[in-house]
Amino acid sequence: MRREHTGRRSKSVRIAIRICIALLILVLVVNPIVNAVVYGLIFNRRVQTPAAQATPVSAFPGLRMESCAFPSDEGQMLVGYRYSAGSRAPKGLIVMAHGIGGGHAAYRRIAAAFAQGGYLVFAYDATGTDGSEGSGIGGLPQGVIDLDYALRFVDQDSAYRDLPVVVFGHSWGAYSAGAVLAYHPEVCAAVLASGFDRSADMLRLRASDYVGPLAKLMLPYVRLHERIRFGDYAGASVSGGLRSSKAAALIIQGGKDDVVPAESGYSRYYAEFANDARFRFLEYPDRGHGDIFDAPSGGLDTALMDEILDFCDGACGAEAALPAAA
Repeated sequence: MRREHTGRRSKSVRIAIRICIALLILVLVVNPIVNAVVYGLIFNRRVQTPAAQATPVSAFPGLRMESCAFPSDEGQMLVGYRYSAGSRAPKGLIVMAHGIGGGHAAYRRIAAAFAQGGYLVFAYDATGTDGSEGSGIGGLPQGVIDLDYALRFVDQDSAYRDLPVVVFGHSWGAYSAGAVLAYHPEVCAAVLASGFDRSADMLRLRASDYVGPLAKLMLPYVRLHERIRFGDYAGASVSGGLRSSKAAALIIQGGKDDVVPAESGYSRYYAEFANDARFRFLEYPDRGHGDIFDAPSGGLDTALMDEILDFCDGACGAEAALPAAA
């Protein structure tokens, strides 16, 4: 009887060991591979600006645009766009980072408002978007990388020399513009609309939509994947960029934004920086994510753009906005 009992116990131990080995293989091998594949399916695809959002330059009287190209981190060439209007000396340079649903052309009406407000504007299509190279956008930290390289590029451009620099971004672009402050102390101001704080915040939010509580199990592997692929950029955050910079910041949020809700970014910044004089906060209770710049009656909200330009003027030490010459 003792031998039979011992044999059963030995068999149970062997089964337990096999289960542990299988779980280890699942945790250490299968899960990372699955997560890497899923991450690639989400981000390794090209993005094209919808035609309805790409308003032509000719629609904006006096707006001039010149294209150029510059390299990003792996040598992929990104297409840049220089915007200007009028003939007066520019107040400063505004570098624009676009959201994830299209390229810079989706924000051309805003670029036109900045140019007509007396600024030079530099916009670009991120990796894997519109005219820029890349098989896909790669991942959320790639936005920080591309903006980092765009700022390096304009720093070498004689047309922008000695001009105060403002970064502007919406959604993914706001995350990129806020996080990049940690790498560019020369930036004097940031305009961040509807942005999330960290890549992990957005990944957690979207993963929870699809797999519910399982998102908590997946995220450590996703963060590891990003760390391997993007290095230090993977840990970049808007809050970290704001803390490490002396730049003024205007932070804008829609109260009905269910793509990037306030708790993923805006509320955090407000809690930490609301009493800091270099910060301004604008919240629109009845606006969502894609319509944050739209007036209730339709079209671009010129009152909001005037507020943004006023903020930029103050940060750049410029005079009150002057009408651009035709």
